[in-house]
Amino acid sequence: MHGPGEQQQRLGHRDRGQRQQRPAEPEQVQPMLTVLRILEELGHDVAPGPDFSNAGAIADFLPLWQGLIATAPLFRSKVQPTTRWLVDSAKAYSREQLARLHDQTERVVDSVFGDADIFVTPTTPIAAPRAMCGPSMGEPS
Repeated sequence: MHGPGEQQQRLGHRDRGQRQQRPAEPEQVQPMLTVLRILEELGHDVAPGPDFSNAGAIADFLPLWQGLIATAPLFRSKVQPTTRWLVDSAKAYSREQLARLHDQTERVVDSVFGDADIFVTPTTPIAAPRAMCGPSMGEPS
């Protein structure tokens, strides 16, 4: 809630996930819409969020992740293969390259998220498959 003279909080939202192979299923979107309705009822300014389609790709982010993991204090001989791959792959980038990529990524994030306080999105575009179900688990097929 906001008091007299205070600016109303503006909340950005998306009604479907970005960069998905298919649109989010209605069952996945409905809880998000309920949250947005409640926020509006509480007096928040809810507005559609930006288009994330040009926010970058994994290739833009991966070197930053590799560099971050490579600076963690860990025993390389004890890490999982994926972590070892991240650490080893980070050697391809200089600190200056990573700093430039960090600054570039920061500008993209700032332009995409703007002044929104939160983004409300479906957690997943589709429901997770049911596991351990079927006749052998006591459920009808």
